[in-house]
Amino acid sequence: MYKINEFSKITGLPASTLRYYDREHILPPSYRHEDTGYRYYSETDYEKAKLLAVLRDNQFTIAEIKDITATISSFDDLTYYLSEKKQAILDDIEILQKQVNKLEKMMTHAPLSPPVQDYAVSTVDIQEQLYIYRRFAGPYDDIGEEIRILYEAAGGVASGEVFQVDAFQTNNEPFNICLPVTRKIASDDVKTDTLPARTGLQVIHTGSYHTIGEAYKCLIDYVNTHGINTADYFFTRFVKGPGKIFKGNAQHYVTEITLLLKEKLKRND
Repeated sequence: MYKINEFSKITGLPASTLRYYDREHILPPSYRHEDTGYRYYSETDYEKAKLLAVLRDNQFTIAEIKDITATISSFDDLTYYLSEKKQAILDDIEILQKQVNKLEKMMTHAPLSPPVQDYAVSTVDIQEQLYIYRRFAGPYDDIGEEIRILYEAAGGVASGEVFQVDAFQTNNEPFNICLPVTRKIASDDVKTDTLPARTGLQVIHTGSYHTIGEAYKCLIDYVNTHGINTADYFFTRFVKGPGKIFKGNAQHYVTEITLLLKEKLKRND
């Protein structure tokens, strides 16, 4: 007879796993001491443990293992169960392959390159907004997880699309990812602030964030050409972008980019 620590060494099964198998009646010890409760395993238990190892290595679930161990006591009947498991795996592979084929067909219709954009600069007024935010460093393509955290923190009080307000940035410098809300949020995951009402010059970028630099260039060239004083801050609103899990088709992203001004421009009515 083997104590549980000895049996663990022999079988390669952790003692915690052996205790779990005992509770689930998968591999109960042949003998348990009445006074101490210590488990003792026999040679028969060792043969059963080898069977469990085969099943575990072939990705059988706990429910399947319980079903098999309740009906067989040797390797003689194992071939049947392995064959049945093999067929189930082949069926899963066939289903997954069909899904892969569908995705490949859909991908053939995706555009290979983004269209050339002709940006139109317009003057817009941005209203005062209460918002929550998180500090983020990295490329725009990776903000999906930050967006998920913002929406979870906001609960049902989100009041608009995610946006960014920050100074001129390079692609990997930290910036604030923000979400408008209708009231302050008490959370360790986000901070709350208020965006004052401002006027700005805006363009709308459609497509991947890899080409968004052209939109920023358009605004910067415009203010330099017309001698307009800016606050050196961009208000970037992600109207349509990567989801919380899937990034989606980047060519269909829509981003509003507004260069905030120090003072309102005079408009000719």
